[in-house]
Amino acid sequence: MKDEITFSPVVALDIGDVCIHVELERYFGPLGFTEKPPWLHALGLELNLGHLTDDGYLMEVASRLPKRFSLEELRELHNALLVEANPGMPEFVASLPPRGIRPVFFSDISRQIHLRARELLHAQEIITEGVFSYEVGAFKPSEQMLSAFEERFGKPLLYLDDLPQNIEGARARGWNAHVFHSASQAEQLLQEALAQNTVDIP
Repeated sequence: MKDEITFSPVVALDIGDVCIHVELERYFGPLGFTEKPPWLHALGLELNLGHLTDDGYLMEVASRLPKRFSLEELRELHNALLVEANPGMPEFVASLPPRGIRPVFFSDISRQIHLRARELLHAQEIITEGVFSYEVGAFKPSEQMLSAFEERFGKPLLYLDDLPQNIEGARARGWNAHVFHSASQAEQLLQEALAQNTVDIP
């Protein structure tokens, strides 16, 4: 039996620990911390909400560190928290457009980290759109973020995230949402969604 919901031909992908493996200590470790200090966490939230520009964030961080770093050095360290694409995810993402499915990002993230993720995923020409916390000014699974996504893309055929609370929030709105484990799981879930759901492919 087909679902009553008509899903758009979109796969919504979180970035951190879905598309890209993240190691936060690669950023705060070289700054001289054994764990992320609360003030750095708070500044990161302001950055990801779009309340600080990337350079504004880096300048705030630099002003609070005992050791002197240039903005470019801090930018490189910040980008370094994104380690590499998760196994199989560049191939999974690249396989979607030939099947008439558009991959888009749906992530709580800053502009600079978003752009770095596209590079690591080798998806600069594949994933050109998304909904981001730094643009919306809110985090998932808030109504603002979910509504912003639906207004642009409709309900996605599949949404993958590493955080269960984000999945629960999306499911409450009728999304086909799942906690991500691997690229092979993503492909299996996509095949199931294509088989079970009505998809509005132009």
